[in-house]
Amino acid sequence: MKNDRPLNIMLYVISFFPTIGGREVVVHYLAKWLKRLGHNPRVVGPAGWLKSRKYKFEYPVHRWPTLRGRLVEQVKEASLLLDTKIWKTDLIHAHSTYPNGYFVSQLNALNKTPLIVTPHGEDIHIIPEINFGLRMDPVKDRKITQSLLRADACTAISTDVKNSLLDAGAKQEKIVEIPNGIDLERFDKKYSIDVRRKYNLPDDSLIVLSVASYHVKRGYEHLVDAFARVCAEVKNCYLLIAGRDTDVLMDRINSHGISANVKLLGQIIPPFMQESEDLLAAIYTQSNLYISSSMASGAEGLSLALMDGMGARLPIVATDISGNNDVVRHDGNGYLVRPGDDLDMANMIIKLLSDAETREKFGAASRETAAVYSWENITKRYIEVYRELIDRSA
Repeated sequence: MKNDRPLNIMLYVISFFPTIGGREVVVHYLAKWLKRLGHNPRVVGPAGWLKSRKYKFEYPVHRWPTLRGRLVEQVKEASLLLDTKIWKTDLIHAHSTYPNGYFVSQLNALNKTPLIVTPHGEDIHIIPEINFGLRMDPVKDRKITQSLLRADACTAISTDVKNSLLDAGAKQEKIVEIPNGIDLERFDKKYSIDVRRKYNLPDDSLIVLSVASYHVKRGYEHLVDAFARVCAEVKNCYLLIAGRDTDVLMDRINSHGISANVKLLGQIIPPFMQESEDLLAAIYTQSNLYISSSMASGAEGLSLALMDGMGARLPIVATDISGNNDVVRHDGNGYLVRPGDDLDMANMIIKLLSDAETREKFGAASRETAAVYSWENITKRYIEVYRELIDRSA
């Protein structure tokens, strides 16, 4: 008979809220849905202990001080082993291959707790052209390989992540393909925030949205260049970019003379970290198009922001790279464009902004695709893998 008892799952992280990024969001929703589905998740990690005490979550969060040195490492090792035993952990799910996947895999000789490792981009991909990826360092590359070989399983959120795992030395039979999820509930609510009024946009303005912190891999320079072309063809269009450090784009925006049409919103705090309406969800639901301009395969695993755009019923323009082309169907729910091709990107944006009927059709198709990726469904897939590994270990 199948054992359906609640599982004690440790989600072991290198960083967590108040740090905001894709990895932190994934862990939050996975823990949230594990709890809702009757299990006992626990987020364990070192970062932000003092700053984090004011944040309350549906699941327990256990943090260690962010100190360094061998003595601290020994204390951390002892703490992790004690935490595992006292809490009767059934399985450890390490989020990133290095350093925490490697750290847990070293302890597993003593611990014997099933271990699953999930990479989150920089810890598995390498893009030599922009010197991107931990595996560019030979020492870290060896440690990442060791963590993958010692783990009982590792997950891939996209085809390209799977290929990078294989390239890093993971065994084919250990790789489980599970994509990122979407919080569909956020995009079914009505918000009192009027996004156009908040950002001083005309009532009939057309909004193109992109959400990600600045990095050269995001291709934001190409997006700005493309949008300058869009502004010359489409009146009353505006580009909103939400994310950290995007002010580096200001000189480029000014050089094109489109500063009135591009709004850099900075980082927007998630609603579960503050007592206010979900501003980012309101921006998604009131936009007309979502764009992902990332530069090359390996730049994205499976973009959470892109998935949110689909959940918000937006038509998509995205670069034709792994991750994006896993979920965007050209001429189905959006258009795929050549990475770094400003003209191709501009033409597809213009095509969608000029055709409300196609935007509506693509938006409905985006939502249909997004429904498959609800966090409830994705978490159930993780639970199946957890049980299989636990049963195999027993």
